[in-house]
Parts: sequence; C-alpha cells; structure tokens
Amino acid sequence: MSSSARIGLVLALLSSVVTAEAGDISEHRILGFSPNGSVFAFEEFGVQDGSGFPYANIYVVDTNTDSWVPGSPVRVRIDEETAPLSMARAQARQQAAPILEQFAVEDRALTLAANPLGELGADPVSVDFGQPFPANPLRDIDRRYNASLDIYDAETPGEACETYIGDKPKGFRLTLRNLATGVETVLHEDVQIPQSRGCPITYRIDAVTVPDGYPADKVAVVMSIFQPGFEGPQRRFLAVTGDLPR
Repeated sequence: MSSSARIGLVLALLSSVVTAEAGDISEHRILGFSPNGSVFAFEEFGVQDGSGFPYANIYVVDTNTDSWVPGSPVRVRIDEETAPLSMARAQARQQAAPILEQFAVEDRALTLAANPLGELGADPVSVDFGQPFPANPLRDIDRRYNASLDIYDAETPGEACETYIGDKPKGFRLTLRNLATGVETVLHEDVQIPQSRGCPITYRIDAVTVPDGYPADKVAVVMSIFQPGFEGPQRRFLAVTGDLPR
C-alpha cells in the first residue's frame, strides 16, 4: 500500500470514530420573566446529530405551577442540512412572539449562577448562589441559597429505556435551601419520568436565574438533560421553577 493510501485510510478511520462519538450538544438562552415573575421563558437550540438539521425550541413556563403555558413549547426544525441555525431560531422567535407578548415576557432576568458544561472543577449537582444588593453590589450577600440535585432510577411509562440505553432511566429531585435560615423546599421530585423527557442518562445544574427586581421571590433553575442520541449522548434542557425558600 502506498504512503498516500495509508494516510487516506488513517484519515477515514479517524473520521468514522469522530462521527460515531459525535453527540448533539444543544445550547440555551434565557429570554426573561414577566413583570411579576409568574412566567419564565428560555430558548434551546442546536443542530441534530445524524440528520444535521437545525432546530430551536422556546419554552414558556408558569412559575406558580412549574408547567408550560398554553401554546408552549414552540418547536422548529428545518429539514435541510444546509439551512443555517439562525433560520430555525428566527422562526421559533416569530412563532413564540404572541405567547411572549401575551405574558409581557421581557429580558429582565438576573443570572445568579452559571455552571456550563466546559467549566472544569464545577460541581454538576450542587450550586451555591445569592442575590446581590442592587444599591451596592460589593456588599456582602446575605440572601444565600444552595440548589442540590439527587439523581436516581425512575420509571418512564411507555418507554423501553432499559432495552434502549442498557440501564434504568434517571429521575431527579431538586432541593433549594436557604443558607441563612436553613429552610428547605423541594422544587421538583420525579415519581415517574414524563415521556416528553425520553430516556434520561443523567442531569446537571446549568444556570440559576431570578427576575431582576430585589428581593426576588421566584427562581428558575435551568438544567441539562443527557439522553441517548443518534450518534452518541445528546444534551437538552429543562427549567424547574418556583419560590425561593424564606
């Protein structure tokens, strides 16, 4: 075999390995809250593994019930590999505009903690955060909290997850604790995994955000969900919303 043929074979093998391990890592953007904090919205977007189709989803959540508002989520996928991701995002924003306008959702959110996938040494299941005092952001923060995640085996009705992923699907419990008072609240606890979540492999806390008024009572914890994808594990997002413990 010639040297050029050997090089071509090596490159082809490397390409096949990379493709086989290529997952779909979506990203998110926080769109904001309604003026009274009762509604929270965020965008999820990326390019599907396998098909190469760009997609964008917008989720609008009632923070009092931690459930989607009517008409949400808005999902857009452009079934064309050459379509730019910006096209899917623009179409999703356009379709979601009436819902965002209905609840007067504005870019009025304050991110108190960010725990991105690429931050080395970050704890994926426990995050301390606090609300800075607006009149003096250098003052010591006294409104301090912890968000912690417990991950455990759970059931998904209608999904043969053990056959699909070779393990039981994972549910989670998200607990908030007021570090000053010790008061805890369970913001979410899975008894069964909803079918819309598929077969989760694991989770991590990605960001904690609140309405930009001080002091904030509502909170949205944006979490990464890792699921089996076409070419490897893929990441999607969900938001858990509710009240901060007093």
